[in-house]
Amino acid sequence: MEYYVGITIGPIVQTLELASKPASLWCASSMFSWLSEDLCNRVIKNDWKLFCPFYEEPKEDIKEYCVSADGIGKYHDRLFFKATSDNEEILRKTLTNMISLAKDSLAEKLVGNQENLIKIIKIIFIFVM
Repeated sequence: MEYYVGITIGPIVQTLELASKPASLWCASSMFSWLSEDLCNRVIKNDWKLFCPFYEEPKEDIKEYCVSADGIGKYHDRLFFKATSDNEEILRKTLTNMISLAKDSLAEKLVGNQENLIKIIKIIFIFVM
């Protein structure tokens, strides 16, 4: 069955408000971009059709897909895609696992209290047939 899925990442505003210097603002913004990029690549690797952000088709020699925008704003705080799954429960478990792996991957990139980071970052998904 085909499902349309939306994922949102946050809390962006509250996190950016904690930044007291330009460098910390950049780092906080980059953190969400890394997370979004990771989720995009996990969607693509599941052979699901990603609508937003728009991805170019990969070339033979490129292992990862690349967002078509250059520079700032490449990765949004939301993803929209079409997924296929045998049933809703399998899709729910797959999405939950995908999100957990993406959060773990982000925590590995950052120095500090990684357990708190994983608790603070919220990634929510919904899907419809």
